[in-house]
Amino acid sequence: MRLVRKDDGKMSDAEVKCLAEATGVGVSRIREIERKALAKLNGLKANAVQGLLVTFLPVVGEKYALQGKRMLGRRVMVVGASHYCEHFEQVVGCNALCAHFGKYHFAYKGGELFFGKRCERFSHVVLERYRKQIGETDERRWFRTFSKFYNAFFPVSVSHETRIALMDLMVSTEYVQGAEVRGPNGNCREAMGSDRNFEVFRNTISELKPEVIIFWGPRAWYEICKRLDVVDKKADILHIMLDKRKLTLMRVPHPASSKFNRNHFQKQLKSVGIRADKLAQQTNKKEN
Repeated sequence: MRLVRKDDGKMSDAEVKCLAEATGVGVSRIREIERKALAKLNGLKANAVQGLLVTFLPVVGEKYALQGKRMLGRRVMVVGASHYCEHFEQVVGCNALCAHFGKYHFAYKGGELFFGKRCERFSHVVLERYRKQIGETDERRWFRTFSKFYNAFFPVSVSHETRIALMDLMVSTEYVQGAEVRGPNGNCREAMGSDRNFEVFRNTISELKPEVIIFWGPRAWYEICKRLDVVDKKADILHIMLDKRKLTLMRVPHPASSKFNRNHFQKQLKSVGIRADKLAQQTNKKEN
């Protein structure tokens, strides 16, 4: 739900009423969240001399830590190249100086409103909307991409419930920190090559300890290969050491591409020790 703000950033009474009816959250509670968020946002703008850069929070499946390896054979992290934002402001970039930073969107989940943190939680909102199958026409195109990718872990297509169960066993994140813009000014090499992206990537690995990292498409893959001085950038599976940790990196064509092939992906998964048959058996029992 996108809301048009007044100059002071506050919603009109009509907007608040509409939001309350749509979410079931009380008007007073919405106003309280709005007041705290705007106070924090104004404080950030006052102090953001160099801008507060957005760091996307990885989506950690709720069963990743306890069951991820047991159910899939390896702890798996999926890495996309970047997020695109329709409100991206080329002049200031993706940071607290953006007019839309953390305040133009409400994400509703479990009876609570996430206000003022929408940018950092971009991945969470996208996957939560996929989970609940809530989205506009352009978003539903991405839903098909997610389904295509998750289905490819299995010999045949599976139910949405099984795909969600798989998603809950893995970590999903983006490599580029801060959104990019679609079009001729997007996908810039400077954004991909930032040291900050690699620093966040390393910290994420250190904290979550994945064993296999699956890259969607070539952009982040080539950047990581460059950072790690990999000679064979055309390989689609690499076994490396990073910060004294053994990692298996796997590249697949972007699932939205016609080049993404389930049979080849299944062979890749098998070669790195990932199997989803336990999950399929478990979810089939529940569904039956």
